[in-house]
Parts: sequence; C-alpha cells; structure tokens
Amino acid sequence: CAIDTTVDYLNIRFVAEQQRKAIAARMESSKASEPAEHRGFDPALGDVAPGVDESSWVPTKLECTLGGKRQPLLPCLRSVHAEVAAHAD
Repeated sequence: CAIDTTVDYLNIRFVAEQQRKAIAARMESSKASEPAEHRGFDPALGDVAPGVDESSWVPTKLECTLGGKRQPLLPCLRSVHAEVAAHAD
C-alpha cells in the first residue's frame, strides 16, 4: 500500500460532492421546458422505435442455429466455444 502525498484524502468527499452538484446543475439547465412526448410502438406490428429510421442502426444479421434449430446467441456461442476448446489440435 502506498500513500500519494499529492492527494488530499480528507477532502475527496467534498470534491466529489462539488462535482455531483456541478453535473446536476448542468443537467438542470439543459432540460427542455416541455417534457418530450414519445409515441408508443409495437414491434409485433412492425413498428419501429422513434428515431431508429433516421439513425444508421441496422438489425443484426447474425443468427445461430444448432441442429437446424435457431438458438439464442449466447448459449450457441458458449457451445461453439466449448467444442473449439475441447478440440485436439
């Protein structure tokens, strides 16, 4: 354990509180005068979240199938990783 003599350890909470207040004040000053309204959307109906059409976001093209059945990505990747790790080189 080393103590840095250039750090005022007794004053850290005070500095953190000052930073928190400065951030809160900045956020408060940038708030819109009117609350934002967001229309609801239903992905089952083909709706898209507001702003997505205008963004560069595209749905992932990655699919994972095991034994011809579509699988959730994480379990599929874990299974593939286990197979690769167990493979004798």
